[in-house]
Amino acid sequence: MSDEDKSINNAADNYIKKHALKVEIALKEITPQLFSEFLIERGASQICLSCGSVDLVVPESTDLVMEGDKFIPYASPDENEIAEFGAENFVNYVTYSKIDADRTLTYSNMQYSVHCMNCGFIIHYKAANAIKWYADKKAVKG
Repeated sequence: MSDEDKSINNAADNYIKKHALKVEIALKEITPQLFSEFLIERGASQICLSCGSVDLVVPESTDLVMEGDKFIPYASPDENEIAEFGAENFVNYVTYSKIDADRTLTYSNMQYSVHCMNCGFIIHYKAANAIKWYADKKAVKG
């Protein structure tokens, strides 16, 4: 491989990494409260589509945010950990997953889910729609 080819590959890799970080940050801005608000505004069903139960949950994750937008997955922090790192350094967000596991981290390839605690049915929502909704909401607030 020539030096020029290596340079092009490095530039492409850097672009992909920057885009993936941008997507990851946007995904982690969607809190359970925001996601619930999004679903209500869009008229999504608030009952299980399979069994009719109202016992629905949105899986959540927590990360410790370090300098340079580095996210460290973190189980629910206790009071000592919050005191040590500061509450503002933890981000709580809706757990997301890839639609196609073989594709890269892109807006169109990510999803959020809602789980029925009665029958186990899982409803998936494209994350891009919630992210766009939130971006529009932030733009209106200015």
